[in-house]
Formats: sequence, structure tokens, C-alpha cells
Amino acid sequence: MIKRFLLTATAAMFAWSAIAPAGLAGDDPVPPVQPSVPLPQTLSPDKFDHPILKRAYEAAGRNRATVAQLPCYCWCSRMGHRSLLDCFASNHGANCDICIKEVLLADQMVKNGKTAAQIRQAVIHKDWEKLQLK
Repeated sequence: MIKRFLLTATAAMFAWSAIAPAGLAGDDPVPPVQPSVPLPQTLSPDKFDHPILKRAYEAAGRNRATVAQLPCYCWCSRMGHRSLLDCFASNHGANCDICIKEVLLADQMVKNGKTAAQIRQAVIHKDWEKLQLK
């Protein structure tokens, strides 16, 4: 009886860890990044009226090689995205503050001469959370 209980409890914990939101499942994991060759094209900034969306899509297009190396903390990898760049190859980036903040942070850091590795660390450190969208 106890053996059955322990097996059931272990199975339940395993199942929960597989479906639990990232913040509850453990030590704040980093979303996966998978290579995409060739790099996807971003949507044209002209498709968007809002100035922040135009800036975000311009930034993604201008920095494709860097943005393709960045994880996306909206966890869109669960719907097949390989990196932050995939968010801007579709309308997804236009509807997600996390994606917008990450790509604007990356753009700012590229302009300041930072490497892709440094930008990736800043994204993982969640420096994008400090950005105010104006």
C-alpha cells in the first residue's frame, strides 16, 4: 500500500514539474534557443502604426544575427519559436511586451558596442524588465 502511494506521489510530482509554469517548476530556467539557418526575415516595420512596434520590428530586422541568439522569456519556444527572432518574423512580437522589451534592449546594447554574448547575459539577467515602453 505504501509502495503504491509512493509511486503515485512520485508520478504526480514528475507530471507537475513537466507542466508547471517556469516560475514554479524550479530555478528560473532559461528558455531554449535553437539555431535557425537561414535566419528568418522579420516583418516590415511599415505593417505597424504604433511607433513602439515600428521601433521593435526595425530593431529586430537590423540585428537579426544577434536577436537569433537570444532566448525569449514569453516562452514562445513552447509554440515552436527557436529564438527571439522568430517572434518578429510574425505578428507575435507586436502582441507581446516581453518580446518588445527584449528586442529594444538588444538594439540599445548593440548601439553601445556590446557583443551577442553580453546581450544574451543581460536578457537572461532580465535587464529588459527595467525598460519602460513609451
